[in-house]
Amino acid sequence: MVQSFNTTQSSAWVSYSSPTSTFNGINFLLIAAALLSILVNGAAGEVGIDAVAAATEQAGNRWDLMDCINQNSGRRKLTTWSSAMSTQPAPLTVLGIWWSSKPAEVPLTITMQMSAARLWQLNAMCMQYPGPVSAVLYVGVLKSKLVQDPGLLSSIIDQTGQFFKAMEKHGRCKLDLMLIREVFADREAKIWYPINQLRNYARLQARTPLIGIVDGDLLVSPIIVDELKNRSAPHYAKQLLSPNSKLVYVLPAFQAPSALPKREAMQLAEESVSMSKAQMWHLYNAGLLVPFDPGKPGHNATNYTRWFGTDESYAINYEFRYEPWIVCSRTSVPWHDIIFRGYGLNKIVHLEHLNTSGYRFMVHPKAFLVHRAHRSTTAKKLVLSAKQMQMAAMNSTVNATSSKAGNVPLQSTTRTLYGYTQKLGQWVRSRMAEGSYTPTVDPALENCLRMLSWWQQ
Repeated sequence: MVQSFNTTQSSAWVSYSSPTSTFNGINFLLIAAALLSILVNGAAGEVGIDAVAAATEQAGNRWDLMDCINQNSGRRKLTTWSSAMSTQPAPLTVLGIWWSSKPAEVPLTITMQMSAARLWQLNAMCMQYPGPVSAVLYVGVLKSKLVQDPGLLSSIIDQTGQFFKAMEKHGRCKLDLMLIREVFADREAKIWYPINQLRNYARLQARTPLIGIVDGDLLVSPIIVDELKNRSAPHYAKQLLSPNSKLVYVLPAFQAPSALPKREAMQLAEESVSMSKAQMWHLYNAGLLVPFDPGKPGHNATNYTRWFGTDESYAINYEFRYEPWIVCSRTSVPWHDIIFRGYGLNKIVHLEHLNTSGYRFMVHPKAFLVHRAHRSTTAKKLVLSAKQMQMAAMNSTVNATSSKAGNVPLQSTTRTLYGYTQKLGQWVRSRMAEGSYTPTVDPALENCLRMLSWWQQ
């Protein structure tokens, strides 16, 4: 058993069963009462029986995908603190790719990335979501660890293959899975998780015309699959697939109240994500589900009160620091900027760029997401604990400038993850204001877009 694949939240991840919960006291009574009320007062919405007859996923070759990334990834390099704090792409290597043989019954693939330590989250997603999923699983490992244990990566590859086979046999999802590793010279540098590069690879692997860009700790409502299976495509799908469409659809996100113990919150997420919108309202009204990240501005523009009060999609105005998860065209939206690593601004900047590029935001009228609780990452803890101190330090630094358009200013006395990320954010936003911003992508992605059949227009 590979130690890095184990977490305290799952005693044995190779069993592929999500953590179970034992409810206690008042929390159990509240949840049980709410769920009972839902079952008595309302049933799930009717699912259409007419399925889409035509194929919704382009053909492809997973070995072509693996080769085009590895040939251009700089995979022999080691990541250090200094190299991570730069605009260079992470030197990633694809260790394996597994593609499902199940048919794609809808033209939408959910794309996500996660560390190997959170494989149990992917298990939960695949056990409840009945549609295509493109997932990138990331392993960050120290060079010294590989020297001590030469068989470590082979063991990880084998276990990932076992997981895929289990999902292919028992899971509801149609899983395409990519396993990627990064080798670090410095232990401290492991907080520079290459989140946007991984997001781009998950999108690169998808072969349906529509994608949902979500994160690995979210569960996706099956309602969106039920709608897309109907013979008459939903209005939003037609809009997103129209030529030159500059439109994205927001999926409202929910979570359990922070006071609820994590195991009970996970159980509640698994129960609620398959409910109808009317059923969700009972939990929301009872205070057992709340908008994601309550008290912060990241999801306010979604307007949850309006969402519960309508059966129609509606337009919203972008607000600063708005960061929803979205459904969009696979081929037309801008890519995520790989200069953002670790915790902070990686998704916010992408949504800001959509807004400044003229994209409109609509809210999906029925489908939604539910966050599955977990412990905070080390990177997030470090960033949040350093934020106040670093803000003071940033105020004393010289404003970064660049003599050449396209060159990111790196000469800064700000040498922490938070400070460096904020400097990048300042630089990117200045370019957006000028109308000269283009997200940085890695050479491997550019090469794959030229080579892969499903990316040829």
